[in-house]
Amino acid sequence: MGWYLPYFIQLLIDKIKLIVLFDGRQLSNETIDIAYNRLLNENHFNTWHERLKDYDELQNSARKVLNLCVSPGGRSKEDLLANLFAKRSDIEKTKLILSDVLVMLQNDGYLAEDKGKYFFRSPLLRDYWYGRFIE
Repeated sequence: MGWYLPYFIQLLIDKIKLIVLFDGRQLSNETIDIAYNRLLNENHFNTWHERLKDYDELQNSARKVLNLCVSPGGRSKEDLLANLFAKRSDIEKTKLILSDVLVMLQNDGYLAEDKGKYFFRSPLLRDYWYGRFIE
């Protein structure tokens, strides 16, 4: 589960219960994997995509950062800067935009930072994002 966010934990537990009750499966690692994969194909995570509209002019930059951060190991700020904004001419403005986006994505629960790497706070959200926007 990664970070223990109650919303994601409850979604997974509810899906496991449904599989055990209605599919007649026993609780096992396989059942948990099935529940996890079913969650990714439902609409529970659409609000995470829709909320980015509130980022106004930073929306596209935020989406690019999220697309890069689907890597399980995360991405460094330097790597994000190099990948996202290499074609911009004003490096100081670019750094400011990236800093603003990273703060917003962290405050809104999309990303976390550890040892200089930015990564999705929840593997569920990361895998949803990957399946919906990358794959």
